[in-house]
Amino acid sequence: MERKTIPFKILSVTITMGMEIIRTGGIQLETTNNMRDYSRLKGITLVLLAALLWGVSGTVAQYLFHHQKFSPEWLVVVRLLASGVILLFFAYRQDPTSVFLIVKKKDQAVPLLLFAIFGMLGVQYTYFASIDHGNAAAATVLQYLAPVLIAAWI
Repeated sequence: MERKTIPFKILSVTITMGMEIIRTGGIQLETTNNMRDYSRLKGITLVLLAALLWGVSGTVAQYLFHHQKFSPEWLVVVRLLASGVILLFFAYRQDPTSVFLIVKKKDQAVPLLLFAIFGMLGVQYTYFASIDHGNAAAATVLQYLAPVLIAAWI
């Protein structure tokens, strides 16, 4: 059985995956084929869950806009704030010092702010506004057709 050593920030832990126990001694974690299989299965599961949730989000948004009279602005703000808080929570649990690096490195704040406003907010708002004015299927087609239209225009 092939073993690979990966640097890992942990002092002492025992992880049980059902088939084999992996022990850390100091700062290194030994992985086995079983661990890689578990990581692969976990990755595939997370990708499928993300695709399912993304697909459902458009339909749920359409229901909220057309039947419950929610506005796209409200949904975009709530969605981006909630996801930002969740991502910061997981980032803080992974490495508490890295969450606050943006405050220390001011030169990265402007590009991040521009991406947040024009990248995330712009894309999310236009996607949900198109769902509000039409339906989820048309909004999805327009979203994925946009790069082709931009390339044709240039």
